[in-house]
Amino acid sequence: MIQDNPTAMAQCFVRNLRKELQLDDLLDIMKAEFSEIGSNKCKAEIDIYKSFTAFLEQCAFDETSPLNLENVLMFITGTEVIPPLGFHKEISVKFLHSCAPDCMCLPTVATCALDLNLPIHYKNEEVFSTIMTNSIQMCQGYGN
Repeated sequence: MIQDNPTAMAQCFVRNLRKELQLDDLLDIMKAEFSEIGSNKCKAEIDIYKSFTAFLEQCAFDETSPLNLENVLMFITGTEVIPPLGFHKEISVKFLHSCAPDCMCLPTVATCALDLNLPIHYKNEEVFSTIMTNSIQMCQGYGN
């Protein structure tokens, strides 16, 4: 099949032919796991998820951002591209409620499980963005 269709199969094997990761592509493979609708937990989770999507927009569209979407995907999954056949499941965005209010703990991931765990105690989008950027930059050696 590869020999019969080398152009069609090239994207699977040639790095430079892969399409650039788009924000919609990344959001399409993520699913947030919110608490019961109407609960205080859910409200806090929605606020953090909004900060997360604003962070992703910054990575996608702000040329001064130190990160791009490939860096974010690498942090969460261990790869900077969405595989041609996709991942084995959606990326689960989970929310951590067990931290102290003034805690500055970092988001964590489970790359094989495709889980992103976001603490819900960040005070605003700027703090969230700074913490998320630091977390990703500290982990850029993964896979090298």
